[in-house]
Amino acid sequence: LVQLKRYREILQRRREIITLYDKLCDEIGVSRLNHYGKDYASSGHLYLTRIPGINEHQRNEIIIKLTDDDVIYIMENYREVLKEYL
Repeated sequence: LVQLKRYREILQRRREIITLYDKLCDEIGVSRLNHYGKDYASSGHLYLTRIPGINEHQRNEIIIKLTDDDVIYIMENYREVLKEYL
C-alpha cells in the first residue's frame, strides 16, 4: 500500500528506463514489445525481448548470465531448471 502513494513516480521512472532500453535494443537489433501506444500503456513491470538468430540453449545461457550478474531476477527453482539444459 505504501507504494501506491508513489505509483505515478514509479510509472514515470519505468517509462524513462523503457525509453532508454528501447533505444539500446533498436541499435543492436533486439526485438521488444512496445509498452506504449495510442490506445494502451504498460505498467512497465516487465521488459520482454527477442534476440534474433539464437537458439534455446543460447537463450538459456543469456538468462543465467543476467541472473548471475544480478541484472535480472528469476525464481531460484526456475533458474535451476534452466541450468539443467546447459
